[in-house]
Amino acid sequence: MKRLVAVLAIVVLSAAPVLVADANHSNAGQRLSHGEWSIPADHQYQSYRPESGQYTALQATQVLDHLTAGGWVYDQTDNLWVQHPSVGKNPLYLAGTAPAQGQTAAASGWQRIHGTVQSVQGPTLTMRADDGRTLTVDMAQVSPNVQRAITVGEGVEVIGHYSPPANQQHVAARWIQQDSSNPARGGRILGSAQPPAPAAQAPAPAASPGASAAAKPPGGKVDEKGWQRIHGKVESVSGSTLRLKADDGRNISVDLSKVNPNVRQGLTQGEGVTVIGHYDKDRNHVDAQFIQQERAGGAASPKTEPKRK
Repeated sequence: MKRLVAVLAIVVLSAAPVLVADANHSNAGQRLSHGEWSIPADHQYQSYRPESGQYTALQATQVLDHLTAGGWVYDQTDNLWVQHPSVGKNPLYLAGTAPAQGQTAAASGWQRIHGTVQSVQGPTLTMRADDGRTLTVDMAQVSPNVQRAITVGEGVEVIGHYSPPANQQHVAARWIQQDSSNPARGGRILGSAQPPAPAAQAPAPAASPGASAAAKPPGGKVDEKGWQRIHGKVESVSGSTLRLKADDGRNISVDLSKVNPNVRQGLTQGEGVTVIGHYDKDRNHVDAQFIQQERAGGAASPKTEPKRK
């Protein structure tokens, strides 16, 4: 029996997050690590649940389990998504690429640069950094969906390394986040139960990686894998099928089978909605993943963003 208890104790301890204490017994500069994740122990975090549109404070020790389960986690301290569908897994929080214990991102060679998109040509992005520099960004290591979502004139945050290290005008990006999906920059988080924020308070969101539904894909072909964001009015709802009159005049059939049932049941004829999903067959058929509803009278809900303490 003692041997069994000892074995169980070893198993439990091996699955727990690892935290290395410093000489001062302070959390400053320490990291919690488990599996593929490594996070700063002294940061404040929140989880976001798309089905309810709610943020919940997380202790650092809870974050690792939430991330492993695929949850959406926001780092309030650094104003960055740790994990989110629109950007994937942030390399600054992955064990293989995170800064070392007690080391800042800058000291480890990571660059975090915010600016405005000037042009996009294939995997190459040109941006005007906030400090006035014009940078060439290599997006080869960034998700193709994220690359397709980026548009000229929008604000973005790039995380990567100078390449070569001495060239501060060229960045090899590992992660790019659009301002429209960053609560710290006025963006909003898309969830199946979350109404849109007032246009005066925040730019149009860029859902999980996506492109404008009104824009034709290269070569005139439908990009069935690309995310689409389409606004219009509900004409009818029958079972799991929504008939939408899009703002650009199209009559679109929307498959709601993957949308939260509570949202489906709440749709009413004549209300304005934003459909986020993928084209199915052609540009008049959409497989929806999320639906954003507008409130009666055209009013929108307050901006949803992490609570500030």
